[in-house]
Amino acid sequence: MMDEVGIDISDEYPKGMRENMGKLHFGYLITVCARAEKECPTLFPGVGLKLTWLFDDPRGEDVPEEERLEKFREVRDQIEAKILYWLEHPEEEIEKLRAERERERRERVTSGYGSSSSP
Repeated sequence: MMDEVGIDISDEYPKGMRENMGKLHFGYLITVCARAEKECPTLFPGVGLKLTWLFDDPRGEDVPEEERLEKFREVRDQIEAKILYWLEHPEEEIEKLRAERERERRERVTSGYGSSSSP
């Protein structure tokens, strides 16, 4: 699918965290699928911002085999569009993160987490 848009990833392969941990600084960690959000580590030392952009899984059980290639193209194009938009409007993603963190903080406060009235 990437070759169709002029990007050669034939030498690329999935890399474990240990391969780059402590060797590279990652300014951003972007999770792009629900499975990774559930199964992958959530803490990455040295990561500046963690973003979550969930896209459909082209290999999902709900995608018929004969539609998978087209689904891969669709998701590839959605990811490209999201990246291009983000590069032009980074402040919107930062504001979403602020709002999410504030919502989480309020939930902790209302649930009594960190309350000084503990028994």
